Amino acid sequence: MARSIVATALILGFVPTLGYLAAGQVCFLMGFANIPGFRMWRTARVCKSASGQWFGIIFGSLCQAVVGGAFAYLLVKLARMIFTHIEILSGFRWLIWGSFFLLAYGPIYMTRQASRSSSEEAGRNYFMVTLALSGLATQVAYVYFAVTGS
Repeated sequence: MARSIVATALILGFVPTLGYLAAGQVCFLMGFANIPGFRMWRTARVCKSASGQWFGIIFGSLCQAVVGGAFAYLLVKLARMIFTHIEILSGFRWLIWGSFFLLAYGPIYMTRQASRSSSEEAGRNYFMVTLALSGLATQVAYVYFAVTGS
């Protein structure tokens, strides 16, 4: 029991520090993946094409969701690896699963905070919509990977 508490405390202690660094890298990748969708959206906005704007939003969200889903997949694999090598009681495992679930949403939250202050009003709306859609997809992917054992 004591080993399980110590292991859980160490893991939960490392999640905010190492997770913050990992989330920063994923933020960069999400922004990079969103470039084609944003360019489509901006071009369609200049041409006054509503369908083109929606296509840019959907494409940008999908590209970000792929990066977020990959991060969620890695977090689930890390949790499973921890559980195979360290004996942790099931009650404490739920704490780790929960902290990793919140960590999977970290890059979306960080990107959202950065985009609020660094873009114009129309671009900010684009980022809020794409981040909401990709955030939902990331959380669904995390739950899917955790439940199915992928």
